[in-house]
Amino acid sequence: MKNSIKKIWRYLLVVLVISLTIVVIQNINGHEKDIPKVVQDINSGVIGSILTTIITLLLLSNQTDLQEIQTKNSVIYEEKLKLFNEFLNVLSKSLEDGKLAPEELKSIIFQYSIVRIHISVDGAKKIENAIQSIDDEFFYVDENYVPRFDRYIELFTGICNVLRHELYQSQEDKSLPPFAFDNFLKIAYQHRAVKLPINSFDDVLEAFKKTRSCYIDDKKGNKIQFELHPDHIKNLTEAYYLIQKITSEFSNREIDVRFLLHQYNVNGKIYLGVLNIYYSEGETQIATLGVSSKNRIFFKIKLEKVREFQFETDTVVADYEHNIRKDLAFFLASKQTQSQKPTNPEE
Repeated sequence: MKNSIKKIWRYLLVVLVISLTIVVIQNINGHEKDIPKVVQDINSGVIGSILTTIITLLLLSNQTDLQEIQTKNSVIYEEKLKLFNEFLNVLSKSLEDGKLAPEELKSIIFQYSIVRIHISVDGAKKIENAIQSIDDEFFYVDENYVPRFDRYIELFTGICNVLRHELYQSQEDKSLPPFAFDNFLKIAYQHRAVKLPINSFDDVLEAFKKTRSCYIDDKKGNKIQFELHPDHIKNLTEAYYLIQKITSEFSNREIDVRFLLHQYNVNGKIYLGVLNIYYSEGETQIATLGVSSKNRIFFKIKLEKVREFQFETDTVVADYEHNIRKDLAFFLASKQTQSQKPTNPEE
């Protein structure tokens, strides 16, 4: 584009020189008749056209320079934005596991060195001060394994303010203040369970009178919450007394009952954990009655292959009396047989 404009300038200068020569000759002779009227008119028109063209070329040249500057600034902006984002990604990934390994430190150094090329000396100093604020305490967590979110927010706010100023270069641009996500503390809180003093089934019912909201942290890290239906409480009660009736028939066996129920306080709300009622003889666990994470009442007998009964809200518990009695009798009989086996004297 610039080469084309230069050629046009040369042609214009040649034509302008010729036109001015004609004007000079006309004025020196002092006789307009020496130069034909047509030539004079044409020459005047040419000079006017040349002046118009010169003005147009000047405007076009300025516009071209302005476009080149804008294009250059746009490319630089995009490159800066890309590099700044990559730097923030490297930094965040390095801090993700709660420590800084040597390889992660080298990645930060390398990525920052690239960013440093495109920022001012003052901006570079501010970023370096922010990164130097990372120390051992930066990665501390409290007794509930909640990270120090305020340190992370302070670090990234300081760095982002520098990068933001470098991108926009606005004198009126004010630094962004640190933000606060107070809800993150509640989300990250590892909810601690409190074991309730449950000594009888009446204590279980009393606990469920206060709340039927259940909360469970499963092995996969899922936080399960559901409301226990009144019919579940009804089925749980019927199942408990049915099992009590059946186990009492084995008068020659000492079957102990143990209750386990936890309570959680989550964001000011009270939740109960899963209920487990354990039946055991001596050190051998026989069966478990309780509430499952599937929002069901279950009774599980620890046979060689576990036998489990699950009760939905519309289940008639009494319909399972025969099978529960049969499986419990089989389990206790097999256990007694094993205990009566003669021992090997050589062992």
